Amino acid sequence: MIVEQTFCGELLARALPGGEDVAILAIRAPGAAPLRLPKTNYVAFQIELPDIASTQELHEAHVRKALRWLRNMNSAQRRVRLMIVCEAGRSRSAAFAEFVSEWLGLPHKGDTSEANQALLAYLRNQLPES
Repeated sequence: MIVEQTFCGELLARALPGGEDVAILAIRAPGAAPLRLPKTNYVAFQIELPDIASTQELHEAHVRKALRWLRNMNSAQRRVRLMIVCEAGRSRSAAFAEFVSEWLGLPHKGDTSEANQALLAYLRNQLPES
């Protein structure tokens, strides 16, 4: 079960400690190299997603895969600390963090004022059952 969440950019994520209870959702631009992530003994999941201006540009299949992965992490028997990472840590990761906060009632640390609103609106429409 997801018990805690944080979001950040790739540079900060590399400096943070991993751990066997850390699950990482990494969001990278289409065609970009995989993000370099902190070592974790649990799981990391990477998706490609542009920093979109409208839902017309959204890679829905990738978002649906991320939502399935989040559901799986939340239904896990073990406690999971979720780390959401994108290149800058301000737009895509902030949108996912805001969504997880609304879905699971988990607070997040950080400013989500620059969260990608098109992505957040799409995520809210896909709100999974907890």
